[in-house]
Amino acid sequence: MSVVQININGRRLYIASVYIEPNSDEDNTLQRLDNFLKMTCNNHQLVGGDFNGWHPIWGSDRSNSRGNKIVNIAYGNNMFLCNKGDTPTFETISHGQIRHSFIDLTMASSTIYDQVLDWRVDIDICPSSQHRAIVFSICTLRRRSNSGKSTTTFRYNTKRVNWDELRSPFISMIEERLPRNVVIESLDEIELEKYINHITSIIQTICDKLISKSNAQNYRCPWWTEELEKLKKDVIRNHHQIQKLIRQKRPIESVLEEKTRLKEAYSKAFRETSTRHFRDFCEKQGKEDVWSVTNKIIKSGPPIQPPVTLKRSNGTFTTTSSETAQELLNQFYPDEDLNDTPQHTEMRNFSLAMPDTPNEPLFEFEQIISCLNSINPKKAPGTDHLTADICLLFANSFPHLITSVMNQCLRLGYFPEIWKQAFIKIIPKPNKEIYTDVSSFRPIGLINVFAKLLEKLITPSIWQSALKYTCVINKLLTLQRGFAINIIRGFRTVSTVTSISLAQLSPLPAKIAEMADNELTRISRKSQYLPNDITLDTPAEPEKLLHPSLRKSIKYCEESSLNDIENIESQNGYRIFTDGSKHDEKLQVYIFNL
Repeated sequence: MSVVQININGRRLYIASVYIEPNSDEDNTLQRLDNFLKMTCNNHQLVGGDFNGWHPIWGSDRSNSRGNKIVNIAYGNNMFLCNKGDTPTFETISHGQIRHSFIDLTMASSTIYDQVLDWRVDIDICPSSQHRAIVFSICTLRRRSNSGKSTTTFRYNTKRVNWDELRSPFISMIEERLPRNVVIESLDEIELEKYINHITSIIQTICDKLISKSNAQNYRCPWWTEELEKLKKDVIRNHHQIQKLIRQKRPIESVLEEKTRLKEAYSKAFRETSTRHFRDFCEKQGKEDVWSVTNKIIKSGPPIQPPVTLKRSNGTFTTTSSETAQELLNQFYPDEDLNDTPQHTEMRNFSLAMPDTPNEPLFEFEQIISCLNSINPKKAPGTDHLTADICLLFANSFPHLITSVMNQCLRLGYFPEIWKQAFIKIIPKPNKEIYTDVSSFRPIGLINVFAKLLEKLITPSIWQSALKYTCVINKLLTLQRGFAINIIRGFRTVSTVTSISLAQLSPLPAKIAEMADNELTRISRKSQYLPNDITLDTPAEPEKLLHPSLRKSIKYCEESSLNDIENIESQNGYRIFTDGSKHDEKLQVYIFNL
């Protein structure tokens, strides 16, 4: 393997030429290539050569072990194949027959893949060679990378928004556009859907005018300071001065001494600033767990690329991005089977019938605000691009409107279609050996914040009511049993209780019941475990609360007459005797009158 380095727009480009023997990799070239790609991952990379590997990705009829290893190395290092797969790169005559194959490959890193243009196999350049020439060009102009195109749903940069200053223009501009004389309580499902779509469009229009857009290509370090910028410019200016003196053939000793001093000062400030920022960053966890911090640290890496090809169930591979996307959809979101069994038909009909149960109490504004406050504004929004802090501003600005909309959804038993839409992202699973299999990926769905709000409002009461039925509890335990057996690697004969206990898991029904009770307490601001004089909104200090013995009024009475004692016993039915101690030489008997 040979490597050369050139510079493109101030960034290094490593070009590697590779040859691997047909039968065995005696020089361990594949491992050396993998190490090289990992060491230079922060630069442009271009690899070409005779790999002697087969795989349908680059046009072969089948794959061999060498081809599978090449695919894993390429995908594991964010490299993409430039081969078209329509023209063989190798041709020879063996036993009087023409034999051809696709063994010469070109791979480019994601940072430069879209700048590799006009890749083709040219049979006229080297007619005397069995290997056909591969020709392509590299665009060195600065251009926006399509392969690294951001797919985030963040549209508005709310990080530095002053919400107090924004509230007044936000309210006035929305009031100008709100439809007049609309009684939300009288809307049917179709009218409510149109009204919600209209309100969402209004909020988006106002945010476009008042809030700056998110810039996905912000490469500036968050800890960069003016001092570091000044030191960096001093080093660059000194470098230019040295080059100028060299061209003029003048002495540079004094300038070299200054160069050493400037570089040491810049390096020291750089290390101290970055270390201090990283330490502060790790200490500012707050409500976040360690995984939130870890995700923030690694999110500045290159964007995750979609799979180029996937292996179908019949053994063939997808050849276009459309086929790959369709294969993912078939796996994660298959079409509904319209061949219902009688049991399915009965369940569908039963779901359409209105249950004969008391209506749920209407939502209060305080409940809505409590649920919105529990949604993290840093989480990616749905297709409407409205983050939780924007939705919270709207709810606080128009409390009657948001409460009426949520309550009308509850009255109609209707979940708006716009809130059912989800933005799907395909995420590769870590530590997978082969990324051409559909099982190596998983989908995540980003839904709108208002959809999360309505779900949070109705879910606790649903679960609390559902857990009253034994069939629901048994279904949850059966579901958890499968996970528990995988954890303990036990046999299928292990009972549900034993498997959950050995896996050290909390029973799922109990956990859901606890979460439902906590959510209802948080939403209603009332708890069945607290006395009525203790509120969750304004909790009192423990020393200012009444002692539990004083919350219940207890009256004591002292009687010496047996007739009076018998009357008290008959009225209350409680008998409490003393231990026989005397007071004023008299045996005391106390009866509690509760």
